[in-house]
Amino acid sequence: MKLKFFLAAVLVLAACDQPLDLTVTEKGVGPLTAETPNEPEAIAALLPGWDVTTTFAPIEGEDYSFIVAMRDTEIEIQIAAANREARSVSRITVFTPDIPDTNGVAVGESYSEIYTEDATPDCLPGIEERSGNIFCPALATGHIFYEFGGTWDGPDGIVPPADVIADWKVIAIHWRAGPV
Repeated sequence: MKLKFFLAAVLVLAACDQPLDLTVTEKGVGPLTAETPNEPEAIAALLPGWDVTTTFAPIEGEDYSFIVAMRDTEIEIQIAAANREARSVSRITVFTPDIPDTNGVAVGESYSEIYTEDATPDCLPGIEERSGNIFCPALATGHIFYEFGGTWDGPDGIVPPADVIADWKVIAIHWRAGPV
């Protein structure tokens, strides 16, 4: 009988050491959803084995607080509320190829691997800190979009032609609680 309890305990502990299988979905990223409190402690509890901390980044000249989740000192997930008063998560950005979306798209894939001539999205040009990048909605979703980066010598504020962005890579996958 003691052996059965010991084996059960070993299995439970082994399961706790397994990495989370995270995916970007319509509801969020893995266990992180719009109902998750925007607090490092709450996020750390949902991401065991990750280093979770608060950091600041300038946006339009103001410092804005973000929660980041890291493994091996690399920021892989950035989490934020809609504004300083909001109490729950409303935006999540994924920077690692280890966390795909429900379409199987991951950071590092090219525009032409995701979209075809028959399924061309309405992309938007990046602004401010994201100038030079483009943002395109994921197929069949209202909450997920991809940020693509690449090289182009054209003007800011417009989406480059399809032949230019065909080889651009996903540099981040963004989830928003509200529709994109």
